[in-house]
Amino acid sequence: MLRLIAKIWKGHSAALQVAFTAVLLGLLIRVVGWRNLLEGLSAVHWPWLLANYAVVTITFLAMGVCLRLVLVKLGVEISVGRVLLANALANLYALVLPGDLMAGVSKWGVLAIATGERVKVLAGIVLNKLVLGLSPLVFGALALAFESPFSSLPVAETAVTVAIAVVASIGFVLHPRGAEVVDGWLRAASRAVPNALQRPIEKLHQAFSAFRTLGARDHLQLLSLSLLIFWLGILSFFCATRALGLNVSIVTLVWISLALFIARLLPITFNNLGVREGLLILALGASQVAPALSVGVGLVMFSSSIWVGLLGAGCQLAIALGRVRLNPTGTPP
Repeated sequence: MLRLIAKIWKGHSAALQVAFTAVLLGLLIRVVGWRNLLEGLSAVHWPWLLANYAVVTITFLAMGVCLRLVLVKLGVEISVGRVLLANALANLYALVLPGDLMAGVSKWGVLAIATGERVKVLAGIVLNKLVLGLSPLVFGALALAFESPFSSLPVAETAVTVAIAVVASIGFVLHPRGAEVVDGWLRAASRAVPNALQRPIEKLHQAFSAFRTLGARDHLQLLSLSLLIFWLGILSFFCATRALGLNVSIVTLVWISLALFIARLLPITFNNLGVREGLLILALGASQVAPALSVGVGLVMFSSSIWVGLLGAGCQLAIALGRVRLNPTGTPP
């Protein structure tokens, strides 16, 4: 039965995800009501909305700088503009592909074509995701410790425990002594796979090993960028709530951002539509925010994704017209 379900999902995943997105949005709109939703959106404060788009644009640029820095640290020579191109296209594809994972695959493809460094680019994208994920995990857990919305459930304790475990695991992997143990596991695993996969695994291991050799200054640069990008995201979230006249505390926005970050990793719906709005109804409901306004905040956030996706659409058009080449060197990757 499980194999049959997996086969059906694999063959019709796109159609099922479109249907699931439509059903979920339909249920949410039915719960909050069309009129309430339209009234909330019609009262949007344009200065705050435009400020949100400005912050989103700055965040987009900062994320490109961060990924480029990680790639350079791994020995991949690439310009910031080329990374921004890949990020813009990934944001465009994220509008029609479920979850961050598929958009990440498209980003990897663009950067691999541009540099010819498939394995190092893959390692760079994974490490960059790890760097960017630390801030929402740590600050989200701390925010839950101060303000748990579900007092009857051990949400705060669980979040803090997971955050400590993740940070400790990363420290163990990066520490020289821990690295020896991890390297032993990887070598044992590589011997168990077919010969055709051993060379790519070895290259991937070398790329991750290069990350361990980074100095304190390199890690400080990446940590600073991660913190900047995270708090820019919180600022954008704040602007989105203020655009609808809401006054939500920063602590609340921080722990909600952790839930939204985790939800984006799951390929359930397209651009997290429906899932994001459902989470916002539950989370902002603890602050006595009406469901219609919570959905409105989600739609404002979705409009930000469309704004960044338009940059990707412009890049896609430039590629189609021959103004931009995916492989700037003209040599096979």
